[in-house]
Amino acid sequence: MQKYGRRFLYLWGLVGMMIVLVGVGATGFGKGPNVAWASGSLLIVFSFLYQFTVGPVCYCLVAEIPSTRLRAKVSSFFWRRFCFQTTQRTLASEITDCRTRT
Repeated sequence: MQKYGRRFLYLWGLVGMMIVLVGVGATGFGKGPNVAWASGSLLIVFSFLYQFTVGPVCYCLVAEIPSTRLRAKVSSFFWRRFCFQTTQRTLASEITDCRTRT
């Protein structure tokens, strides 16, 4: 991030992801057996673009944008949300796993 900067990574990551999504939408007009492979490949490219540009920069911006007085509250909010979602997903997978066993 130090070499290119946050703004560069964030903006060009969004532009790249938009181009890939337009490509995915364009594959919807195609016909044939390879259309699914093309859209799937583009979605993998989209995932990599997100993970290398917008994803990491987002966490830096969340910590830096709020004021000093709100920083602890915002960080604790995101931490609580992460814990809640992790617990919810774990419980949901356990419940569906129990239902499939019986």
